[in-house]
Amino acid sequence: VITPNIYSEALFQQSGHCGNYKDNMYSMNIEGETWYLKPMNCPGHCMIFDQKVRSYKELPIRMADFGVLHRNELSGTLSGLTRVRRFQQDDAHIFCRPDQVQDEITHALEFLKFVYNTFGFDF
Repeated sequence: VITPNIYSEALFQQSGHCGNYKDNMYSMNIEGETWYLKPMNCPGHCMIFDQKVRSYKELPIRMADFGVLHRNELSGTLSGLTRVRRFQQDDAHIFCRPDQVQDEITHALEFLKFVYNTFGFDF
């Protein structure tokens, strides 16, 4: 999926991110409302999932996002390419029933092993 780079403060209030991460989020005022550059993909993926009433039969639903994230990190915490203010994150979220969790984790680990082996990396 591709999610927006800017979200309203209301979304991050609802998700709890404002209460926990507001100091590390880039904000802007647009026509009297506060908006944020997205620091993580979770709220956007939850919004997509929540667009309609879903049946348990539709699960699992898997979403992947390769979007740009922005985090207002303190200058002393920045470190090379491992801790930066703007970065591309390969991210995924799986919405599933409790009885599907074990299979989803197993399949995700099998996929990682396949990718690592393809490139000759140890897993």
